[in-house]
Amino acid sequence: MKGKRDDWGLNLGATQVINQGALLEAGLSFTHSFGYQSNPYKAVEVAFIDPLKQQGQAGGNALANYTYDAELVAVLEQRPDLRNQGSLSLKYIQHIQTTDAALHTGYRYFQDNWGIQAHTLDIEWIQPLAKTWTLSPRLRYYTQTQADFYTPYMITDQGLYTR
Repeated sequence: MKGKRDDWGLNLGATQVINQGALLEAGLSFTHSFGYQSNPYKAVEVAFIDPLKQQGQAGGNALANYTYDAELVAVLEQRPDLRNQGSLSLKYIQHIQTTDAALHTGYRYFQDNWGIQAHTLDIEWIQPLAKTWTLSPRLRYYTQTQADFYTPYMITDQGLYTR
């Protein structure tokens, strides 16, 4: 599967020197995408449940341990062809004179018109060890909501092959 997509982006950023060893950075970005948004490598599972093939119903009521006779088929996902994305970020960098290291902390908020919201919080210590080596332990926390149209699977009340 292939398609055409156009992306238009705007990025704004500002950096403020607070003192000899500290910086504060702020960023704002917006991206408008129109066209093919789907991922050709992702599929959605569809369970075709043919009512004529089902067993175990008593008087139209499903039994407690009901098992469906279903045919499972993977189909390529289809995403909307318009996406607007925006993000806001803030980063603070502090040089630590006594160890000649730097502490980086940051936060990023993301939102789009598909209903996705994401928060990222990270902290990193950058420590030079020698002239050519650096140790950089990093901790990152990330959370994201699902898109409005997301579903892990679809169920249809029909057979896969109908006459």
